[in-house]
Amino acid sequence: MAEEKKKGFDLAAALGAVSELDTGADGREQLKYIDLEKIHPDPDNFYSLDGVEELAGNIELIGLQQPLRVRPDPEHESEYIIVSGHRRRAAIELLVKEGKFGLVPCLIEGHQESDAMRQLRLIMANSSTRTLTSADLATQAQKVEELLYKLKEEGTEFPGRMRDHVAAVCQVQASKLARLKVIRENLTGKMLEAWEAGTLNEDCAYKLARMDENFRNQIWAIRGGDNWDFHGAAAVEEYRRRLEIIYSGETTDAVPCGLKTCDNRTLRAGKALQNSIYAIPPCLYCCGECPNLAACPNACPHLADKIEVLKSQMLAAKAADKKVKEQDDAKRKAQREEALRFAVAGWRRLGEALDRAGKSVLWLTELLDWDPDEDGVEMFESLLHGGEVTKDNLWIAEDHPLQDIYTPDLIKLADELGVSMDYLFGRTDELGGSKGAPTEISADAKPRWQTGQPFRSGRYYCLIECEGHRLSMTLHWLNSFLEWHMAGGGGLTQGCEVVGWWPLPEDAPEDAEDDDEGDDEDNMDALWYGHEDDDDYLAASSEVLGAEEGDQE
Repeated sequence: MAEEKKKGFDLAAALGAVSELDTGADGREQLKYIDLEKIHPDPDNFYSLDGVEELAGNIELIGLQQPLRVRPDPEHESEYIIVSGHRRRAAIELLVKEGKFGLVPCLIEGHQESDAMRQLRLIMANSSTRTLTSADLATQAQKVEELLYKLKEEGTEFPGRMRDHVAAVCQVQASKLARLKVIRENLTGKMLEAWEAGTLNEDCAYKLARMDENFRNQIWAIRGGDNWDFHGAAAVEEYRRRLEIIYSGETTDAVPCGLKTCDNRTLRAGKALQNSIYAIPPCLYCCGECPNLAACPNACPHLADKIEVLKSQMLAAKAADKKVKEQDDAKRKAQREEALRFAVAGWRRLGEALDRAGKSVLWLTELLDWDPDEDGVEMFESLLHGGEVTKDNLWIAEDHPLQDIYTPDLIKLADELGVSMDYLFGRTDELGGSKGAPTEISADAKPRWQTGQPFRSGRYYCLIECEGHRLSMTLHWLNSFLEWHMAGGGGLTQGCEVVGWWPLPEDAPEDAEDDDEGDDEDNMDALWYGHEDDDDYLAASSEVLGAEEGDQE
């Protein structure tokens, strides 16, 4: 007895003994090829026949690896009922319709047994040959439990808990069967159908089955179409928590409506369930605490007076914002119109300067290294000569023509047109520019010192201030660099500045240029090395500068 207790109850052995009692004879199994039309499914089979097409392709490729297990049909002679192999029969039926399969190999059971044992053996034969969903497993467990109790009524002894025997037949843990039983007994309607179809996973179904029925129905009504596999049971638990907050306890005396129990909870619950589990729902607590009270269509009707005040404030704030926006828009529009007027005036003034100097648009584009296409040249021509601003040329007209020009190029343009940059930018109407701007004079005019920057590159006789002393020498002006250079190639030393200049003739004799270059070398030495102690040099320079200044006066 102690040895038997240690080993425990062997359900398989007990069922085997029952099967032998039911046999009534020493019948043996028989392998036979049977016409498919004489093989019928067992009406008690509750397993789904999924994946039949795939199984048919497999059988066609490698053949039927395991014969069907059948038993004689007690109501029809020479016909049989399937014990194990319903999916295989369905797959073979597809092949037979295509003329790809003949007789079906079957293993015929040679004994008779009770109806309960037959159905139990059917379950045991099928449960180990397929992957079951949790819904299939629950159905199987329920059927096994019914059959075991029926066998018990017929005289079979099952010591211990029946739940453990059911788990042994189904080959799962008893705790899992208890979990599936809770789902089966509590879920109804669409929830139960979704679980049985596999669209509602076991974890979510179990969470729903254990909560309050009212909560369960509210969650399913709003979130029933969700992909529960994505969020999992955490989503169900979060929605249950929200409902528990909304429906638990009583309101406080601070609630504006003064009610002990909120009568707007159904609408609040619906709002809370509509929000994602990753968003903070606004409706868990009293509407009086909600920042979106005035705009919410589900707001508590007891707060109507407060809502009206908030709406009035919102409308006033909205009107104020609208007014500020209109003012900003008007300001930006005026600024843009003013900028457009300035730009258009700049185009026209540049066009007038081009016409006065006899220059063309193509000349302008080459000078400034612009690369417009044919349409661009036509637009330039129109704007330069007072053409109308349209939607087609606005993108050019609204920018001043000189705003992006490199400064040396801008100076070069003004020089070529014989006007000042102040004139081009509309700061003066005088062609020569503002007061003190240099003007070009002819080479044979009466000598006088010129100031500012020369109009073009060339040789100039210059008056120079250098560390408190005044010197004169011939320098070269390079317009491309806007710099003075000595004949030897060096620039002016730091602290030296040209304060006056006079253009030299371009056709000066070569010997004169040679003499100037000799003088330049001496004067360059003076600029670089200084002659503070050379009294003779300073005296000679003073005599020359004095005579020149007298002429200038």
